[in-house]
Amino acid sequence: MYGRLRTYSGHLDKMGRGLRQAVDAYNSGVGSFQLRVLAQARRFEELSATGNTERIGEPNQIENAVRQVDAPEQPHTTGTGD
Repeated sequence: MYGRLRTYSGHLDKMGRGLRQAVDAYNSGVGSFQLRVLAQARRFEELSATGNTERIGEPNQIENAVRQVDAPEQPHTTGTGD
């Protein structure tokens, strides 16, 4: 049973790393969208070149942090492997 708990703890650690990477990638995409895409869209609006009066919405950044499992029994990983 103890071995199974260690294995599951390792899976949680791997999921947490994946979630952090996904959130970082999403936030980078939002930043690029806001700085580059919306800047160009605003130019179209200024020139009245949009056929639609509805503005393009801005996605929100994700600020939630992944909760760490804080237990002395948890295997510590370096974050470089599985």
